[in-house]
Amino acid sequence: MPCRIIFLLSSAVYESTKSSEFFTGCLLTKINLVAVTGHNYYFLYNVTSHRIKEFVMKKFSLLLLIFSMGLFSSGQSWTKKYDRVDACNCGMALVSKSGKFGYVSDEGKVLVPLVYDDAMAFSENRAAVMQDGKWGFIDLNGNEFVKSQYTEVYSFHDGLAVVGKGDAYGFVDSTGQVAIPMRYTNARSFGDGVAPVSNQKGFWGYIDKGGKEVISFRFNYATSFSDGVGRVLMGSKWYSIDNQGKLTKEE
Repeated sequence: MPCRIIFLLSSAVYESTKSSEFFTGCLLTKINLVAVTGHNYYFLYNVTSHRIKEFVMKKFSLLLLIFSMGLFSSGQSWTKKYDRVDACNCGMALVSKSGKFGYVSDEGKVLVPLVYDDAMAFSENRAAVMQDGKWGFIDLNGNEFVKSQYTEVYSFHDGLAVVGKGDAYGFVDSTGQVAIPMRYTNARSFGDGVAPVSNQKGFWGYIDKGGKEVISFRFNYATSFSDGVGRVLMGSKWYSIDNQGKLTKEE
């Protein structure tokens, strides 16, 4: 199963893009939190690389989540027919068998056939699915309202989802229409009405849901907002940032 692992080694942290690969030479810094997205697991740290994926959990450890997923699977005989069974989101549980992914109800009824090469958990009644190396999105009925065409996507947050083709990133809405043009070199999910994006010079800032710049592009990296706060990297220093752009240095 593909897996991305961020882990601590002595005073440095490295990113692994395969479960059997221990180093890719991506130097990071100290530990911050643990998160999971789709079927990729992340031990997340303060980072100096734009390659880190979005933060989707902030208060639960990976082991606790895996344990809770195990509780969901235990005691239900239908789960034994699958290689993997995730907890239900939006009434849909992501399952896989023999390298194919689909979705079932919490009682094991197949709701979306296992025809996809990769998939993510449902979020806001939408899920990202992959076929032939390209990502698209389906709704709760299994309808593919965004055709498989993107090289990278994120789950829906605040009604919008990050989509990328090569080095071009933008956002689609819940109908599948491009809501914010793909004019950015990188992007992260919306949170509290704003999203971090990077411009052609590699600097990060924040935009609103209309695509308007609300916090200027001056950071080396920026994370999504949660509970009114984001985090930004300037040089080698991390800061908390509010929705007015006010910075507070982290100790």
